[in-house]
Amino acid sequence: MTPGAKAAELIPFLRDYASTRLNSRLADARRCLPPQVVLDFGRRGLFGLRVPRDLGGLELGWRAGGSVVEQLAAIDLTLAMMVGIHNELGIGPILRWGTAQAKADLLPPLATGRMLGGLAITEDGAGSNPHAISSTALPLPGGAWRIRGEKILVGNGSWASVINVFARRDDEGSRKGIIGFAVMTDSAGVRMGPEMMTLGMRAIVQNRIRFEDVRIEAPRLLGSPDGNFEVAEHTFQMARLGLAIAATGAIKRCAQLLVRYGSRRKIWTGPLGKSTVFCGALRAILDSVEILTRLCSVVTEALDQERPVPAEMFFVCKILGPEYLWFAADNLVQWLGGRGYLESNEAPQILRDARLFRIFEGPTETMKVQLGSMWQSGTGEFRKFLLALPGGEEVVPRIQEACDEIWATPSPPGLSLGQHAFSRRHAIGALVAEGVAWALLADPASPSGLLARAQRNFQELRRAEVYRTSGAALLDLDAAGQKLASEIGDVVQTLPGEDWVYNDLLAPGSQ
Repeated sequence: MTPGAKAAELIPFLRDYASTRLNSRLADARRCLPPQVVLDFGRRGLFGLRVPRDLGGLELGWRAGGSVVEQLAAIDLTLAMMVGIHNELGIGPILRWGTAQAKADLLPPLATGRMLGGLAITEDGAGSNPHAISSTALPLPGGAWRIRGEKILVGNGSWASVINVFARRDDEGSRKGIIGFAVMTDSAGVRMGPEMMTLGMRAIVQNRIRFEDVRIEAPRLLGSPDGNFEVAEHTFQMARLGLAIAATGAIKRCAQLLVRYGSRRKIWTGPLGKSTVFCGALRAILDSVEILTRLCSVVTEALDQERPVPAEMFFVCKILGPEYLWFAADNLVQWLGGRGYLESNEAPQILRDARLFRIFEGPTETMKVQLGSMWQSGTGEFRKFLLALPGGEEVVPRIQEACDEIWATPSPPGLSLGQHAFSRRHAIGALVAEGVAWALLADPASPSGLLARAQRNFQELRRAEVYRTSGAALLDLDAAGQKLASEIGDVVQTLPGEDWVYNDLLAPGSQ
C-alpha cells in the first residue's frame, strides 16, 4: 500500500472515531485523555507516521503524514498536538539522529504506542532563546554522559517513557555547544515535577522535569557530541512545519462552523450569511486556508523529494500558520456571540488551544526577528527558492524594496543601535512572511480577488512597519506604570489558596 493510500485509509477512521469514541470537551474539562484513545491510536499506527515499516511504523511521507495531522487537528487540536509532539519531537530526533542501537531499542515501542515520547529543552531562563539553556551534559570516561538541570513545559512529560533532552556540553567548567540525548524517564535521577496548569491543550500533560546527575550511556547520544545545535534546530524546523499543517486543519473547522452558523442564523436584516461584514471575515479565513495549503504543499513536496528546503521557509510556516489560526478562532468566537462564549460549544476550546500555537516552538515576534535577520544576511538560497514559486520573480524584488525601505529608517532618539536593529529585523521578517504568501498566490490558478488581497495585505503591512520602526509607537514605560498605579492601585492578592502539600505526619521516612 502506498503512503498516500495508507493516509487515505486513516482519515475516514479518524472521522468515524471522532463521531463515536471521542468527547473532547469532557477530556478538556478533566484535563486528561481517556486511555483508550492512546491504545486505539497506537493500534492504528498514528504514533509511527514516518517510522519505517520494519521498525513498526507506517513509513508515510511528509505530505501523506501531513494529511493525517490536518484531519486530526480539524477534530481536536489537543489530540493533534499529542500525536505531533510524539512523532516530531519524540520520534523525530531518534529517527534522524539516533544511533543504530537507539533506533532498534526505542522506535518499535514508540511507533506502536507502547511508549510515548517528548522533548525537553525549554527552561525558566531559556524560552524563545534556546541557546541560553543552562542544563549541562558532562562527558564521562567510557563515552557516557551526566546530565544536570531542570526543564519546563515538557509536552507529554509525565506520560512519556522517552524524553529527548538538550543540554549544554560542560567540560571542566568550559561551556560549549548544545547536544541531545534520548533519556528514559525511569532512569535514576530523573525527577518528574508537577503538571503545569495551562490555558489550553488541557487534556495532555506538560510538566517540569529535573535531571539530577542522570547517567546516559553513549548509544543514547543524538547526533554529534560536539554540540553544534544541528539536531535541535532540525527538530524545531519539522515541528514548525507541523504547526502550519495542524493550523490548516483547525482553520478549516472554524470555517465549517461559521458556514453552518451563517446559513442558519437570522438577524434583523435577514440571514447572517448574506451580510457583507460576515462574508468578508469568512472570506479572509478561507483565503488563509488556501495560502497555508500551498505553503505546506511546497515544503512537504520538497521534503518528500529530498530537495533542500531553506530554513527560512520553516519560519514562514511558524509565523503564518499560528497567526492565521488565531484570526480564525477569534472570529469564530466573535461571530457566534454569546454562543461562542459557552463552554458547551467547541469555540472556546478551539480558541484556548489555538493560543499556544503563537508561542510554541518560538513566539511569532521572535520568529519575525530571526527571519528578518536571515533575509538580511542570507546566502541567497532562500531567494532562489522563492524565485521558483509561481509569483517569485514578481514578488521577490518587491520584498527587497520594502526591506530596503525599512532598513533605511533612521534610529529614533533614545533608541540604541541594537534596539533599532531589533525593530527593523522584526519588521523585515513580517514583510518576508507576507511576501511569501503573495508569491504563493501569484499564478493563473488563483482567483483574482485572492491575489489582490495578498498584494493589499503586503502593502498595508509595509506602511505599518515603516511607521513602527520610525519610533512613533515608543512609550515611556516608567511614566505609564506610575499613571496606571495611581489610577487602579498596585494590588497583589495574598490570600492563600487550597493546601495541596502532603502532610508530614503521613509521609514515608524515619519514625
